[in-house]
Amino acid sequence: MPFDFRKRGEKLIDKLKALRTDSHRESVKELYDLLTILDSKATGLLTVDALVVAILLGVLSSSKPYLPGWGIWISLCLTMCSALLCLLIVNLPWGFLGQVYRDASNNLSFNEEVRCLANVVHDRTWFYCSAWKLAFLGITCAPVFVIIRALGAPL
Repeated sequence: MPFDFRKRGEKLIDKLKALRTDSHRESVKELYDLLTILDSKATGLLTVDALVVAILLGVLSSSKPYLPGWGIWISLCLTMCSALLCLLIVNLPWGFLGQVYRDASNNLSFNEEVRCLANVVHDRTWFYCSAWKLAFLGITCAPVFVIIRALGAPL
């Protein structure tokens, strides 16, 4: 049967109706709320990462002799890794309520959706914490190398 554009949301409507009466309703809502918070934080950190990358690339293109090139490259790599982790945070590999299936009694079951969402929240929390640490190292690494170089220490 060809894809019917007029009926493309019917399955989702059925799932939402079933969710209103299901015991997993609050769990699904709370997990999506947590994902929204993580998405917002990742978007903010991604903005900071983009500014830092732009500044570091500007510094590299100026090629001042007192700036240690490899130190800037280390900062750039750390910041780019942070940005990559932030991009992983804002991706959801399935559609809204995409893991809701019919059980043996032909009722919609939200167990798999809740389990998958809990796993995603756990993974994204780890991604965000790691991205934040990498961004912090990337941001603080470059000025430290510049200060050490300015004091005359060989790098």
